[in-house]
Amino acid sequence: MKDLLGRCNCRKPKPGLLLMAAQDYDIDLKRSYMIGDGLTDIQAGQKAGCKTVFIGSFKAYHFEKSLKEGIKKPDFFAKNLKEASEIIKKKESKKK
Repeated sequence: MKDLLGRCNCRKPKPGLLLMAAQDYDIDLKRSYMIGDGLTDIQAGQKAGCKTVFIGSFKAYHFEKSLKEGIKKPDFFAKNLKEASEIIKKKESKKK
């Protein structure tokens, strides 16, 4: 079990898995979105160069923690995954 708790580039907030996926599947991370309900999701997305969508409510303790850790605020906030997808669709359709 200790092996699973070790530090590696693949565990959020490090972006290792995102970087590996980008390389393996030819994903343009600058055009991608990292969607998550935790600060580590947002951090990983930011470190990988993605736009970020935080799902849920960004409560005061999240804000305080993010300021202390130097985390930038997410690009977008959504109540749920459906709303996140609508935000992304709207943003991407404006680019065309």
